[in-house]
Amino acid sequence: MGPTLKTLRKAYTAAVLLIAVLSLAACNNTVSSGSASSSSTPAGTSVTTGMSPPGGDGNSGSLSTSSGQQGKPLGQQAAHYPWMIRLQHSGNANGTILATYRSFVGKRAEDPIFASTDEGKTFTRIAPLDPGTSPNNLCCTSLFELSRPVGALPAGTLLLSGAKNAEARPMSLPVWRSEDHGHSWSFLSTCYTSPNQGGVWEPEFSIDASGQLNCYFSDESDPAHSQMLARTVSSDGIHWGRKQQVVALPDRPARPGMAVVARLSSGQYFMTYELCGTTGPECAVHYRLSHDGRDWGNPATPGTPVVGPNGWIPEHTPKFTVTPDGRILLASLTFNNPDGSPAPGNGAILLVNSSGGTGPWSVIPAPVSAPENNRKVGPCTNYSPALLPVGNNGKQVLEITTRDEAGTCRAYYGTGVSTQ
Repeated sequence: MGPTLKTLRKAYTAAVLLIAVLSLAACNNTVSSGSASSSSTPAGTSVTTGMSPPGGDGNSGSLSTSSGQQGKPLGQQAAHYPWMIRLQHSGNANGTILATYRSFVGKRAEDPIFASTDEGKTFTRIAPLDPGTSPNNLCCTSLFELSRPVGALPAGTLLLSGAKNAEARPMSLPVWRSEDHGHSWSFLSTCYTSPNQGGVWEPEFSIDASGQLNCYFSDESDPAHSQMLARTVSSDGIHWGRKQQVVALPDRPARPGMAVVARLSSGQYFMTYELCGTTGPECAVHYRLSHDGRDWGNPATPGTPVVGPNGWIPEHTPKFTVTPDGRILLASLTFNNPDGSPAPGNGAILLVNSSGGTGPWSVIPAPVSAPENNRKVGPCTNYSPALLPVGNNGKQVLEITTRDEAGTCRAYYGTGVSTQ
């Protein structure tokens, strides 16, 4: 049986109590049930991580790179679940990069909002999501900019959502909005409330081809499924329809989760998610394509696994971004060989696809290195890293990821080359 995510969900609840004393946080969606993941390189393979692209076609399995990839600290707080967007529908603020992560101040949660106007070279903290309106255990938040009006909400409105109340059930997914580019926030609506004691986690927004706002989330509230991917849909951002299944496998232990959705330059919509609780690779990254951002195919099927060069398998907490020329850049917590051992460059590489998600994936160095260092997969190091194209036509990629430093999870950012 694959990894049981409820284990770290329970650990998260316990962590909230610890946060009250230590101001640390750990909310999670995956856990490794096997041996520790490692960044060590198999014998006979030479890998040096850095910010330069690999030689050849990127499929050789060996990275020839230059300088180190430690990155710059993003704030001084404990950090989890980094998220990043570029404003594209906000008038004079277009081009600004906004970033956030889940953190804590004293006994209360907050999402500090950082802004960059120099393509991610520097960030300035501009505001937090008001801790007075945020529960002390809000988890796994995401940022989104409306690309078109939704009801009375104009294009450029920012949305932020997270999972509320890990201890006091039922859980819900509240939504806040900002109409001043992230400087202030107000409560908007709730896109879903669990009907029972089951958890709802990791909300993600997308606007489909009909202009409807979709709220995707990881759902533990259906007794027939340990976890499934679900969504609700709204025409105004305030009133939300019934829950719909997106990925819900008949094998009850299966746990698809952590969906990320974006529209490709082809007009198709691309979704990634991890699939835990099954035989085979632990929490392997899968994808689906949709012509309209609503029809994702049969929910009872697992989708298509992402496989890198040499059979490398990305596992746990995937996130991706799309470059202006249509390439997909994918990050995940770990990259493993088919036998489960760490692939060369594990914790320090990204996958790249130039054919709309289908076909082969190649490899480039990650801007920030965050190897697992011979320990079990946990809720900090390289957990759910955020990516964004920067520079001339997206020829570079900005990354925010997290590393454990003496028991405190910290966020770091850096820029690398996005081409091979």
